[in-house]
Amino acid sequence: MNFKLDKYGRDFPFYNNNPKLRARDVIILILGIIVSFLVLAIVPIRVLGSTLFSIINVITLAYACRWDLSLFFKKFHEDDIGIIIFCVIGYYLTSFIVGFTLLSNGVSHTQNPVMYNVTYVTLVMTVIQIVGEEIIRLVPFILVLALVYRFSKNRMLGIIIGLIVSSGLFGLIHVGAYSNLLFSVLNVGLSSMFVTLAYIRTKNIWVSYTVHAIIDLVILSLVMILQELNIPISLLFLF
Repeated sequence: MNFKLDKYGRDFPFYNNNPKLRARDVIILILGIIVSFLVLAIVPIRVLGSTLFSIINVITLAYACRWDLSLFFKKFHEDDIGIIIFCVIGYYLTSFIVGFTLLSNGVSHTQNPVMYNVTYVTLVMTVIQIVGEEIIRLVPFILVLALVYRFSKNRMLGIIIGLIVSSGLFGLIHVGAYSNLLFSVLNVGLSSMFVTLAYIRTKNIWVSYTVHAIIDLVILSLVMILQELNIPISLLFLF
């Protein structure tokens, strides 16, 4: 597959004043992320918390987009299937290789607590929550791209730096789940680059959402099967 970053004549919003990214847009986007995490931590009903988490981030993104979410959420294209397959496989391979390398060199981590009690409610919660997670992943990318482009007028440089920063931050927010900074940044961060690449390639959050959803749902479904068979889930610890 000829993997190019640009496709279908689409471009990223904001970085080139398309539309202009206002200071209040940046503030609202960042506040939305903070508030959504607080809600996720406070609301006792997991599905409700996940729903509010995603709704808050969608609303703040819509505000920044002048209520035109089509800037981010677009129709699927038949060629997106290849991108989805490529990025899912890339994620799993990277996660396994990096995870195995870190563990082999004494970098241990705890397992994500979600893995110990996977139910159908967990699957529903995951499907809902990933919408908000994808917005949180892409907000830093868009902001860094806009900032770098403003001073350098170099779009590719902004894309590369934005990809690194957003992936690193996405890894950092998982430190609480894995209790190891190095593992979270390297394993989760590097692997998640493939999810961000799905967006970079298509400019469509629905594509990166699909990649993210497949990755999480496959792992969670395997955990459910292992739980039913009373088989230890240690083989999945690398993910």
